[in-house]
Amino acid sequence: MYDFVDDSFNNENSHENILSIQVSLNGFSFCIQDTNNQRILFFKHIDLKISSPQLILRRFTEWINDEEALRWSYRQKKLIYIGPQFTLLPQQFESEPVKHDLKKLLFTGNEEEFAENWIEEIHSKLFFSLPTGLNSTIQEQLGHVRIAHPITPIIRAHFRHPAETSLVLFFDNTNMYLTLKQKGQLVIANKFNVNHTNDAVYYALSVAKQLKTDAKSCAVLLVGRSAYLKGLNEHLQQHFAELGWLPSEKSMANVEDRELSEFICLY
Repeated sequence: MYDFVDDSFNNENSHENILSIQVSLNGFSFCIQDTNNQRILFFKHIDLKISSPQLILRRFTEWINDEEALRWSYRQKKLIYIGPQFTLLPQQFESEPVKHDLKKLLFTGNEEEFAENWIEEIHSKLFFSLPTGLNSTIQEQLGHVRIAHPITPIIRAHFRHPAETSLVLFFDNTNMYLTLKQKGQLVIANKFNVNHTNDAVYYALSVAKQLKTDAKSCAVLLVGRSAYLKGLNEHLQQHFAELGWLPSEKSMANVEDRELSEFICLY
């Protein structure tokens, strides 16, 4: 059963398209994109509650075996792993000793694998942890796949938005990822746990206050899915200048921007 199939979809043409996968403790998603004609051809999401990153590998392997579409040939394959452990390193500070120290100091869980993404817009690398064995399983099962953390496409989309001062809130169930751009510069990227709509409002206002951001001139852009998004609009509109959804890099002719913003794999 699929969430969405475009009328023009033909799996015999899959080699012309892009496969985009999303993986987190809250479930798996994937879509097939026809970027030449700006269309989402195929989309499926499965809700899961995985108790720890160490259990993702087994569920992910089962999912690949169940989904024939994941094993078709594609022009490009990419995967976004939504995990809480990440950090940014500006280009001017990058060196092997610094990278080693970052991993040792910041990633203290059982994860032993790390990945990195270059973000041109801020001339920095984003380092993030992966569950042990996930990278090798992805490459063995799916071939060459570009792995990214959601903060990477979020920052890129954030810097395409014209507002000089803006706040992005990305939700993955009870996790909220926050980036703040102030006077055209990224000043923070962080993750918060939320258990109520008020938590999201509190963290957004606290970050704005801490970094001396004028909330009345700051736009708030939302991404992702969470029960706590309900009612968030009314609360945020009382404090911030503008509220909307973070636009994807390219609008899709057959999918509304609001729907695109729910799943980062659709970006």
